[in-house]
Amino acid sequence: MKAGFFVDTYNHYTSLSEKYDSIGWNTGNILFFEAIKKTIDCDIIQSLEDWKMEDYDAFITTEFIWIQESTKPSDRLLNRIKIAKNRPIIPISVGLQSDGFNPDFTLQPEMLFALKELESRCTLAVRGEYTAETLRRHGVTNIEVIGCPSMYQIPLYADNLDFLAKEPSAEFTTANYRSFYGELKPADHQMLQYIATHCHGFSEQTLLPLTPASMPDSQVRQWFDRHTHLFFDLESWVRHNSRYDFSFGLRFHGNVAAILAGVRSLFITFDSRTREMTDYFSLPSIGAEEFSLESPLLEHAQRTDYSSFINVYKDRLNIFTGFLEKNSLGLTKEYGDRLSEFRG
Repeated sequence: MKAGFFVDTYNHYTSLSEKYDSIGWNTGNILFFEAIKKTIDCDIIQSLEDWKMEDYDAFITTEFIWIQESTKPSDRLLNRIKIAKNRPIIPISVGLQSDGFNPDFTLQPEMLFALKELESRCTLAVRGEYTAETLRRHGVTNIEVIGCPSMYQIPLYADNLDFLAKEPSAEFTTANYRSFYGELKPADHQMLQYIATHCHGFSEQTLLPLTPASMPDSQVRQWFDRHTHLFFDLESWVRHNSRYDFSFGLRFHGNVAAILAGVRSLFITFDSRTREMTDYFSLPSIGAEEFSLESPLLEHAQRTDYSSFINVYKDRLNIFTGFLEKNSLGLTKEYGDRLSEFRG
């Protein structure tokens, strides 16, 4: 089956704002988009290329990865549903955004309509169990939990998972954090001071810098000015991360980028979005309130026990490839070859 992937690309010589806009205002999305392009045999269909749809049997969309209660499907997606007619548009991966696991999460009516329309044509990929339970409560049942595709890139970067069983170290550490949007709370100030005091690098995913209003401490701002790195291509990001031996922070994809570089990461969760993915993959994680500012980095690194992740990872890979097969999506040749070697 010939599949098209709805995603915008960018030229590295375009302006920073154009690149930032094309990836959805968060460089973490690069890991998501690259995972689909590298693992699934598909062609790119950009925003102004809907005329190409007549040449394809099925389509992939990532438009449902961040659904809030007020979120409506875009007019562009609704139009593509009409153009596709009976052909499947396969969402990867549907996810709800909730600060907590709100049991009464409601879906905006047009969003619910779009999801039900799509599930009549294909099985929907869902991020985690909380999202799955909520969708079922709203009558969307043709779904399968697969987590985040970014995690399935590991076979493209490593022959096995032995690097996650090494003795933890924190001699050279990188960190990540949430967006510096709006007013930062005292707890944010304390965490950023900890990072500036103990870490050696920082991965940013947005273009919002620390300002005197958000961070009064000029020494902390200066540290972030000198040590912050922002990437618009995955290979450079992974190559940069390979210099570290420990990563931690609130950014799920920031920590995945470190894992792809062979670096153990501690995931700090603060909402349902990150928590359901760390739960699904059995990744080492702690709640933001559990992170001790009094503890040295090595103590945090020692919390990165990946034994549970290693035990479930091949099963998760099987679920992912089974989902693709169910929707008649093929693997790229490179990924298929590397996956066979990885599975042994």
